[in-house]
Amino acid sequence: MKKRLLAGLLSLCMIFGLLPVSAMAADPSGDGDATNSVEQTSVEVKYTDTQRSKATITYHKKGIAANPFNVIFLVDTSRQGQNSHQAFEQMMRDSGMSYIYDYDAASTVQLIGYQQSIMENTGILDTKADLTGKFGQHGVSGEGTANEPLALQTATQAVKAAHDANDYPTVVFWVLGKEFGSTDTTAIEENLKALDNELKDGTDALVTWQYADSPNELLSQYATQHAEAHGDPNQKAPAAHAANDVILMQEEMAADLEEIVHDHYHNIHFSLELDNNQTLVKKITGVRYEASSSMASLTTTLREDGKGVDVTIERQCRQIDLDFILDVELDTSVYEEQTVIPTGKIIADHDGNNGGLHTGLFDEQIEYGLELDLPSVEMDRTAHDIAFQNADGVSNITNKLAGESVTLPMGDDTRAGRFFLWRLDCGFRRQLRPSLCPRRNHLHAGWQHDARTVVWSCGGQFGD
Repeated sequence: MKKRLLAGLLSLCMIFGLLPVSAMAADPSGDGDATNSVEQTSVEVKYTDTQRSKATITYHKKGIAANPFNVIFLVDTSRQGQNSHQAFEQMMRDSGMSYIYDYDAASTVQLIGYQQSIMENTGILDTKADLTGKFGQHGVSGEGTANEPLALQTATQAVKAAHDANDYPTVVFWVLGKEFGSTDTTAIEENLKALDNELKDGTDALVTWQYADSPNELLSQYATQHAEAHGDPNQKAPAAHAANDVILMQEEMAADLEEIVHDHYHNIHFSLELDNNQTLVKKITGVRYEASSSMASLTTTLREDGKGVDVTIERQCRQIDLDFILDVELDTSVYEEQTVIPTGKIIADHDGNNGGLHTGLFDEQIEYGLELDLPSVEMDRTAHDIAFQNADGVSNITNKLAGESVTLPMGDDTRAGRFFLWRLDCGFRRQLRPSLCPRRNHLHAGWQHDARTVVWSCGGQFGD
């Protein structure tokens, strides 16, 4: 399966992002044309004290907007589907709606709840708020007998409506109990065939989830066949699933839905090392990552000498924001601006030896031939000297860093009706505002009138 129109094109931003340059998907055989794409990212340095003895370096990778889908939930709310319905609704409230709507995708959802009749058919819903308001409006859960032929007919019509509305991939997510309510298996199969005919090959899918020990044989026959991520592409299995525990079913349904609507980086290895010529950073003291969701699994190893870190992206959702953070200790005897981490590259070769980006409805497609440029990290402990003159002569304050507070003596001279202040000379005189002037500045003593209130009279009228 392919996600929207991205079947052949790839725009990769691996961990931290950082101005990645990526190439069109190519399999290890080297087929395919190259197409470059750039994603915007950032790197930030923060000093933890005014002496700049410690700092954090944060690489920020902004999530990439998800590709839109049409998701049709066909949910058995009858006696047969009571447990599966419970697992479904809890999954959707906990994470499912966020997976679909929270990553800038223009996806649509249709929710069909059924018992003996159709209890709810929402039509196409474009927003999370629209979907939230529909839960609990499909009759009392656990009542009546499921009518699968009618439910499948309704799902087929929903697929047609989705195809008429847009060209997004369409997925029918059928949630039901262990047994069919209908005893007419011939009618069920006929309607499964009709649904299968309406789903487009290569872009659409039928995924089934049952509250049962194992999937129904009929469902296994008609659920979409697909290869597994990291599996043999020639070995395919049906997207027919089962679990006999509500919590387990809820968790695994959520994982399947997330896999469908998102792309993922898998098994990508890289290292970050201090520049051999820098002297400002003594060592890296810590490494960690912070993600906007739990959909990231990374392994980080800080080298014993503190000169580098090794990272493996085991699995990371491409749609989430992620910060990769290094804690560093600085040498306070060095007063320079230096490049502490040089530019570099993360490469996922065409031979597939360093992972890649998994796309497709089931993460079964791997985009190889990826390259990520890492910009350099600059740190600054440049010191400044301050010279000023008062009644006692010229004085100096040395080795002050940006951000440090400096107190200048006011002197003994006084002038009636005025107050004393230092003025900064930037080719013109103004009050002391270093941020508005170049690094090398001159301070001048100055006096300014005190504020006064003047009362005036004109024809008996007073004002101030």
